Amino acid sequence: MILELDCGNSLIKWRILNSHDEVIVRGANQQLQHLLTDIDNSQQNFRFCRLVSVRSEQETSQLINHLETQYSVSVKQALSCKESCGVKNGYHDYTRLGTDRWAAIVAAYHQSQQATLTLGFGTAITCDFIDKHGQHLGGFIAPGLMLMRQQLLTNTNRIHYHEDLTKDLLAPVGRPGESTEDAVNGGCHLMLQGFISQQLTLANQYFGQHFNIYVAGGDAMYFDIPKAHHMPDLVFYGLSLLCPIMDNS
Repeated sequence: MILELDCGNSLIKWRILNSHDEVIVRGANQQLQHLLTDIDNSQQNFRFCRLVSVRSEQETSQLINHLETQYSVSVKQALSCKESCGVKNGYHDYTRLGTDRWAAIVAAYHQSQQATLTLGFGTAITCDFIDKHGQHLGGFIAPGLMLMRQQLLTNTNRIHYHEDLTKDLLAPVGRPGESTEDAVNGGCHLMLQGFISQQLTLANQYFGQHFNIYVAGGDAMYFDIPKAHHMPDLVFYGLSLLCPIMDNS
């Protein structure tokens, strides 16, 4: 069995693959201890583990140490680098590019083999441009839906609604809000839809009409992105490219 982990800012997503690379178990946790409990409860024997993490070095090290000790398994961590799998990192300091973004960039270009735009919808919305030669041109980062709403709730005195309602406020409204909930929801969607539209415009300027769009992340379904390839496991796919299983694993 192979254990894969995508340790993001808000959630740690994980999945277990069998010897045929088929997903047999998957989950997501906010807290590290809950993650470890769920993995322990899966009662699997792992021969290999790979992960990508944007969490603190302390938390990432704690997770790796637990897995290596508990399961006597080799744990390989993906890191951003200058070049990998035919993709050249576009950051001046390549180590500063988030490893989850790097994994998604590598995965998208590996699938596309031509000019590519990637969009990731998580705590933040990320956008990256890769030309037909595999050169990463850089990207943009904006707050995601939940983060926008949380900032309004936290930093304004008279914008309030029960946070339990936010699970019902993901789909775009399409009309002026007649309640605070609808007004906040609609405003956040309009801002982010404008952000996405601008990325598509820039991609047209850089690449012309010939480029692919790869989209990942839980909130992607709430936005209209024409001709986009939705790949929920894009980061995991990139992780498998950055951390292949060696014959002696």
